[in-house]
Amino acid sequence: MADKLTQAAMLICLFTRFPHVLLLIVIMAGKELYMVVSGCLVIQKTGKVHGADWHGKIVTFLLYGTAAVHIIWFHITPMVSDLLIGLCAIMMVISVALYIIQNTRTLKEETV
Repeated sequence: MADKLTQAAMLICLFTRFPHVLLLIVIMAGKELYMVVSGCLVIQKTGKVHGADWHGKIVTFLLYGTAAVHIIWFHITPMVSDLLIGLCAIMMVISVALYIIQNTRTLKEETV
């Protein structure tokens, strides 16, 4: 939870200088809302807490890397900024899609 709050605060701060970061904020908010709801349903059904998958870890790495580049490279070119933001956005969408598939399968499985 603290990791997600840190990421959100970081993105909000970057948004003050880089308006395209709003895309990441919106995707992240939707992804985390889905994860909370579906995660609770999966825990209720299975009694198990499932950790982050590889794609979620890649998103975390990309978010922190993108933030670091934007902070360190003060005069980052718009093309590089947009490329990094786009890469993060694409990976976030892929990650949420994979979590949707995984959680849907888990919720459809018969209880043993």
